[in-house]
Amino acid sequence: MKATLLGIEVNAIYFLTAAILIVGAQIALWGLARRAGLIVVVPKRAWTKGRVLACVSMAVLSFAALFVGFLAFLTSFVEQWQALWAIAAILAVAGLLGLAAAPRFLSG
Repeated sequence: MKATLLGIEVNAIYFLTAAILIVGAQIALWGLARRAGLIVVVPKRAWTKGRVLACVSMAVLSFAALFVGFLAFLTSFVEQWQALWAIAAILAVAGLLGLAAAPRFLSG
């Protein structure tokens, strides 16, 4: 069962794969930033290239999660795939949490 969304043939598996990849990338980025010392409690924060890159990367991944989640939500009206509701919700939560966590990379 495939549907056409914005001229692209999609399947529920595509949205599930996107959700897994985006959320996995966000978790990996958070872990790498903590291990690299980009998220620490210090009185004065320096805006290093790594810190800004981590913040921008998390924001981009978060917007990607929100966009793919919105596409999954739209596709759920075209095709009756019940899994898309859960996938869209997971992606929306991941996008919002990522946007909430992104400033943390700059503030420590």
